[in-house]
Amino acid sequence: MEIRSMNWHKFRYNIRRIFHKYNYDLVRHPIADLAFMSYGINKVFDVGANVGQYAERQISLGYTGQIISFEPISSVFTKLEKNARSYTKWKVLNCGLGNYDGEAVINISKSSVFSSLLKPTPFLNQMYPNSVSTVQEKIKIHKFDSLFNEYYQPGDKVFLKIDTEGYEKDVLAGAINSLEYISGLQLELSFKEHYQGELLFMNMVNFLLEKGFTLVALTPLYHNLKSGNILKADGIFWRL
Repeated sequence: MEIRSMNWHKFRYNIRRIFHKYNYDLVRHPIADLAFMSYGINKVFDVGANVGQYAERQISLGYTGQIISFEPISSVFTKLEKNARSYTKWKVLNCGLGNYDGEAVINISKSSVFSSLLKPTPFLNQMYPNSVSTVQEKIKIHKFDSLFNEYYQPGDKVFLKIDTEGYEKDVLAGAINSLEYISGLQLELSFKEHYQGELLFMNMVNFLLEKGFTLVALTPLYHNLKSGNILKADGIFWRL
């Protein structure tokens, strides 16, 4: 089931019903979408774009700057490319980002939003059966540092969004030289391991603190209904 195949509210309702069966809940707060609008951002790098949900949401909220989206899975990229035609400042690239330039093998899940260069944990597969990997695909992968100067112009106010299902630390490792030009970023933070080897909440926050970023907003995405524990959240970081 793809996000674009039905009304968003119906999609969200159906997803929450599935999570509730396993005693989890799924939520989102507008701050994750609106935070960068007041900082004068004119360039957004959308890493792990899927079919373009994030970019479309920002455009619908009034964003008028440039968007560069990265999506490595060929079948998903075809849909992203089609969706991007609706906005002239939206460029899409068929590759993944990591800590080297070359090729990699991505695990494609039943639902493409769970696909990752890392393997899903039994916890994630149990919580959401459509996260089970069904096939693999060889993809192109680049360091953010290798591509950044092709799109960055002096004076740009840059926002970096990363949604790579546990692979965030590798994306950031390939962006070490470019991070000093990033004004703000958003990425998913896990409080429990969803993908094997992913960097969890405190370690990721500490890493970004060392790079000069401050965590200014934390939006829970889903949590355990019985314990109330947050399992995953969107973190917004800015250079203050």
